[in-house]
Amino acid sequence: MNIYEIKENSSTLTVNQLLLEALDKRWKKYRAELKRCRVEFSNEAVHDLRVAARRMLALIQLLNSISARPRLQKLNRAFKDQLDEFDDLRDTQVILAEVSETIQELPQLQKFQYHLQVVEEDLLKTLRKKLKVIDLFDVSKRIRKTRESLETNSDDELALQTLQAVDHAFLVTKQRHSWIDSAQPATIHRVRIAFKTFRYMVEIIHP
Repeated sequence: MNIYEIKENSSTLTVNQLLLEALDKRWKKYRAELKRCRVEFSNEAVHDLRVAARRMLALIQLLNSISARPRLQKLNRAFKDQLDEFDDLRDTQVILAEVSETIQELPQLQKFQYHLQVVEEDLLKTLRKKLKVIDLFDVSKRIRKTRESLETNSDDELALQTLQAVDHAFLVTKQRHSWIDSAQPATIHRVRIAFKTFRYMVEIIHP
């Protein structure tokens, strides 16, 4: 894909406009999901907030690859830290789902299932409290500055840098895929994360 193809595929939108639209859309979606999660705290709401935060993170990583700036690095850290808060809950829920599916075949897992349910409940309570006190003031300010910066960039140069950033995300995914060791689940997890980043970047340049 070259610069002219990305412009043609974006229905005459310039790359600046494409990125600005992605920033506005994902930022609005993230805030809506955070608000929803605070009001309607459920597994579905938590999941949708995780997805919204990961899409924001992918966009920030794309922008940071184009033009590394301290504010983008701070935004990257803010969303990465928030996603890290979900890790223990997500891991617990995945294991709990597996145990629940096999409980009839292995009834001796009932105590472990109960333990996981208690852990899940505690993690949900902790996460709910943390979400209620998230302050978006600094994040909002950095998002606004990022938006202003995008509006002044050269479009042709931005198009080339954008495609190079997405190409790099794809190469990282391929590299991690080649490193998969079935005996080490962490190597598979790293591929999943890399592919999600690549996928969300592709959504941005070719919705």
